[in-house]
Amino acid sequence: MPIFHIKKIGPKLYKRLTGKTNKSTIINSLNQLVLAGTVNAQLRKQEIEGSDARHFVILFRDYHLQYRGVYFYTSEADYIEKIVGQGPARISEDMIEKYYKYNSGGKQFSPVQTKHLSIQCDGVTIHSAYWQTRKASNPVTNVNQMGYNQSQYSNYSQSPMAGNQGTLRR
Repeated sequence: MPIFHIKKIGPKLYKRLTGKTNKSTIINSLNQLVLAGTVNAQLRKQEIEGSDARHFVILFRDYHLQYRGVYFYTSEADYIEKIVGQGPARISEDMIEKYYKYNSGGKQFSPVQTKHLSIQCDGVTIHSAYWQTRKASNPVTNVNQMGYNQSQYSNYSQSPMAGNQGTLRR
């Protein structure tokens, strides 16, 4: 008995499974809340328009929800990677302080009670220790940066820092 290969012509009766995406939700949050206004129009366009990722996460500075960047998340990895903005190139779950979900009806981000990255998450804040802070160097208090070696001077009066204050011996 011969085997025939039948090729169906017409519409497919099934749809290929695709993962959920929050791209439209993130675009709405950027337009309405995070980067609202005409001043931020150029910045909004460059954020996620060109990316082919399926799930995005907004990084906030702290609980005041100050925008810092947009990251993408894949369910296979346990971290998120930066697309644009300020902040670390990669953020792992142990770096995250709080998770947020965007409510498009109320136009606000609400905290989510979870301890892991998932597709439910639209925004995160990281622990303050992971933010780089600029430290101002004070040349008066940091004598070693000025090139003075205190061991080469036998007493205070010979050091260049002594000035005209007389001779004081240690």
